[in-house]
Amino acid sequence: MASRDRVLFAVAVACLAVLSGEAAVASQTVVLQNGYLGYAGTTDAWLDDSSGARDDNYGGDQQLRIEYDDGWSDCAIIKFDLTGQIPALQRILSAQMSLYYSAAGSMQDDNAVTIKPYRVKAGKSWYENDGIGRDDEGVNLMYRDHYETLAWTGERAWYDVTDDGNGTNKIKETGGSVPDAIEPGRWVPFNVKNSVTNWYGGTENNGLLLLTTGFQGSGYTAYGLFASRNDTCSSPNYKPKLAITYEGAAAPIGDADGPYVVDVGGSVLFDGTGSYDPDGGGIVSWLWDLDDDGTYGDVVGSTVSLGYESLFNLLGLGEHDIGLKVVDDEGDWAIAPQTALTILPEPATMALLAVGLGACAARRGRR
Repeated sequence: MASRDRVLFAVAVACLAVLSGEAAVASQTVVLQNGYLGYAGTTDAWLDDSSGARDDNYGGDQQLRIEYDDGWSDCAIIKFDLTGQIPALQRILSAQMSLYYSAAGSMQDDNAVTIKPYRVKAGKSWYENDGIGRDDEGVNLMYRDHYETLAWTGERAWYDVTDDGNGTNKIKETGGSVPDAIEPGRWVPFNVKNSVTNWYGGTENNGLLLLTTGFQGSGYTAYGLFASRNDTCSSPNYKPKLAITYEGAAAPIGDADGPYVVDVGGSVLFDGTGSYDPDGGGIVSWLWDLDDDGTYGDVVGSTVSLGYESLFNLLGLGEHDIGLKVVDDEGDWAIAPQTALTILPEPATMALLAVGLGACAARRGRR
């Protein structure tokens, strides 16, 4: 099944779940990798500051180099186009970016380099705005700038990335002694669920910057070479890939409980705690419509206690329809079936009413 067909299928099933209020559909996974099922939405570049010149950026290179050099770094930036890949009303369950680690460079046996992907802040164009106007560089931020020639960078600092708490991983040379690091000839996975969730939620997708955040062992420099989107290997396909697993987010189920009765001097506890989210999420707001005008929010809360006087002043005596709208943590909402509230008259009023009804019956009997 082609990627587009799989996405359309997921949309149809998710819509059925929302309309019916049933539990969420089974999870779906989409794999984004250039050349796989026709996908061609990866953009990447190696950002190299080895000479201090601005033209050491290789948007068309077959390798991405991520380096630690005594505090200075060559970095890689990668962007996956998510447009049309995930239907609406889904929950992101996981997102794993994997880079193929083809070779180690300048590594000693006890070296390990820790790499972390940071989300690039919104508003950064993919093409570097360096005043030169060249579009062939293919990057949206400058390398770590030794000479501090750009206003938005500083020595040993990045100002235009966001730490989403994405996962880190270590690399080492082949046969290296560090036990928890990955050696060449392997895929290096990174948990990027937080960034993908931000993009899916509407944040501009400007890619991920992979930067070394730690170095261990002797020496002072080490780097790894990773296959880029331009890698010519085809069996297996070594290009960067992003696997996203998601599931349909079903609408919540509202329960207004009741019916309710309140008499003079008493109170009533409206209870919406029976509402729930069938896809495993949570209800975040309970909005009550007391006067049946279709506007929800007269009172707010999973449980709301109101006294006789306030209800009488608002609604008057008799039976009234009470509505409840619930909203879940995905922003989906549902209207619960209406319940009834009966506001009883005072006992004296009830007695006078009974006397009046009896007198009327007696008059009818004499006729």
